[in-house]
Amino acid sequence: MTLNAWKQCSRRATSPRWPQRRAAVAALARTFQPDVLVLQEASAEVLETLDEALPRHERVRGAKCGWETEGSIYFSADLLSHWEHGEEDVGITPASYLGRKEPERRLFWARLQPRLAELKPLLLSTAHLTYPGTADEQAAGTSPRVAQANNIRDALARLIWWSPSDSSLMKKAELKAALQTLGVETSSKKAVLAEQLTAANSSSCAAFFAGDLNSGWTPVRATASARSTWRSRRRGQRRARAGSAGRRRRSTG
Repeated sequence: MTLNAWKQCSRRATSPRWPQRRAAVAALARTFQPDVLVLQEASAEVLETLDEALPRHERVRGAKCGWETEGSIYFSADLLSHWEHGEEDVGITPASYLGRKEPERRLFWARLQPRLAELKPLLLSTAHLTYPGTADEQAAGTSPRVAQANNIRDALARLIWWSPSDSSLMKKAELKAALQTLGVETSSKKAVLAEQLTAANSSSCAAFFAGDLNSGWTPVRATASARSTWRSRRRGQRRARAGSAGRRRRSTG
C-alpha cells in the first residue's frame, strides 16, 4: 500500500485538517493491515497515528530526518524482518510550493528479509517527485520528473544487487581471500567456495517501488484540467457576450 499523508505546511502548525483526518488514516491502516506501507509526506503526527494503528508492524527508523518528514516504510513484523535501509539523491529538487520547501525528498528504500528462510530479500522503495505547479517549472515549461524517474530506475537497478553478509554464505572479501589460499586445499573445497563466491556476486532481489509521481496525466487530473479549461472558456464567452450586448445598447441609445 502507498499513501501520501499530506504533511504539514510551513504556514500551518499541524497537517491540514488533521483532527478530521486522523481517524480516517488510522481506520485505513487498521482495516487493511497492509503487509507493507510506503508513505510520502510523513510528519510526526502521522507517524504517531500509524504506529498506534499498526502495532504488529515495524517502521524503518532512519538516522536522517527525511525518514521522519518525507518518506517512511512500514512492514509486517510477522512476515518480514529489517535488513538494511538507506536513501538516494535522485535529483528531486527542493522546489518551493505554497511557501513550503522540500529539501529532504529522496528515494527512500529498505531491504527486508522474508521470515521464510528460502526466500530472497525484498527491496521496497518510495519517493515523492516534484509538484508540477512550481514557479520554476511553469516558467521553464519542462518537467523535472522525467530525469527523476530515470534516476530512480538507475538507483533500483543498482540496489537490487546485494551481498548476503549475514546469511550462510561468506562475505565476498572472505571468499576471495579463501580462494587465494587454496593451493593446499582439496579441489572439492575449492569448488564449494567458488560456488559460494559466484552466488554472492550474482544475488539479486525483487524490487518494488510505489510513490507519488505527481504526474499530470492521471485520469483525475486530466479530467480536472479539462473541466478547468471548459470553465475558463465559458467565462470568456460570457464576458464576450456581455461586452457585445453592452456595445449594442450604447449604439442604440
